Amino acid sequence: MSSPSTPKLARNTSVTVVLTSTAKDQWSEFDLGFQSIALTSQSGKAVNLLSLRASVSPWGAEFVHINGTAEPLLAASLSHSHDVYTSATINLGGGEMVCVALVLWMGNRP
Repeated sequence: MSSPSTPKLARNTSVTVVLTSTAKDQWSEFDLGFQSIALTSQSGKAVNLLSLRASVSPWGAEFVHINGTAEPLLAASLSHSHDVYTSATINLGGGEMVCVALVLWMGNRP
């Protein structure tokens, strides 16, 4: 039995960040604003996929509409970052959730 070989690193690597959701079904909206997304390699080097200045509005994403499925948030090409990436760091610039409730009143309102 042969041992697994180390994969050869490609010259350009495409990275897609994918969102998915299993949000509570009572929420009608769940938004997050991404300020930065970075990958960290096994050698400790960080590569930014998204980096916005604090004065720029965060890159927004709404999650409830993708409940049970997935969709891409962003795609990036790493052209000079040949390495194996083992972790990701995400900084959020805000968030919001909305829950709409209907209340039926019987008789007079309190």
